[in-house]
Amino acid sequence: MEDLINSFLTYMNRVPFYGAVIISADNEHLIKLKPLIARPVKTFGFSADADFRAVDIDLKAGQTTFSVYHQENLLGEIMLKVPGKFNIANALAAIATCYDLEVPFVNIAEGLHAFGGVSRRFEIIGEVNGILLVDDYAHHPSEIKVTLETAKKVYDRRLIVVFQPHLYSRTRDFKKEFAQALSLADVCLLTDIFPAREAPIKNITSKIILDEAQKMGLKNFEYVGVKANAVEKVKSIAQRGDLIITMGAGSITYIKDDIKDALKEKN
Repeated sequence: MEDLINSFLTYMNRVPFYGAVIISADNEHLIKLKPLIARPVKTFGFSADADFRAVDIDLKAGQTTFSVYHQENLLGEIMLKVPGKFNIANALAAIATCYDLEVPFVNIAEGLHAFGGVSRRFEIIGEVNGILLVDDYAHHPSEIKVTLETAKKVYDRRLIVVFQPHLYSRTRDFKKEFAQALSLADVCLLTDIFPAREAPIKNITSKIILDEAQKMGLKNFEYVGVKANAVEKVKSIAQRGDLIITMGAGSITYIKDDIKDALKEKN
C-alpha cells in the first residue's frame, strides 16, 4: 500500500508547474499526501473541508440534485440523470476541473445535466410489465455494495440481482465479501464464473459464495449455473414492481435482452 500511495504522489508531482492537482477530500490517503504535493491542490467531496462540496443532496429515481459550494460561495444547483453518491463525487471532480479552467458554472451545469451515463454503469435497459431492468459492470465487492445501496435507496422496489463472478481467483479470495455485498439484494441468483484469462481452479465455483451466505444465515441466494437458467428463473419469479440487475464484468451483459424478452411473455 505504501508503494501504491507513493506512486500516486510521484504522478501528481509530475503535473506541470502551471497546472493543478484535484483530489478527493473524502479519501484519507490523499488528504495525508496533500502537504507533500508540490503543485496547487483543489479538493472536492462531501467533507466540510472540501473546496468544492455538495450539500442538500436529493436522490430520486432518474434524477439526482444537489447544490455546489466553492469554499463559502454557493455556485448553484446541479441536476444529474444518473443516480448515486458516487456519481455526485464524479460530478464534483468535473466541476472542480472545469471551474479551474474558467468554464462558467451555467455551462458546467448544462453539460452535467445532459450527461446520460456510460454503458454498463447502472444502465437502465428498460421497463417491461412494470419490471425495471438494469445492467451494471460491478464485479468487486466494494463496487457491488455501492451499486446495490444506491438501488435500494433510490428505488422502492424488490431487488433481484443476477450476478456472474469474474475470475476464479477473485471469487476464491473474496467469497465472504461477495456474500456480504450481495446480501443487500432481496434475491441473488449466482451464475457460473466468467473465467476471463484464468484456467479453472479446483473446487472453486460460484457455489462457494452461496456456501458463505448460508454460513451467515442468509437465505436469499440461489445458484442457477449457466446464464440460460438465470433467464428462466428470473421469468418465473419476477413480479410487477421489481428491479432486476444483471451484474458482472463478463458475459452476463448479453442476457439482458433475453431477460427483457422473457419478461414480455409474463401475463
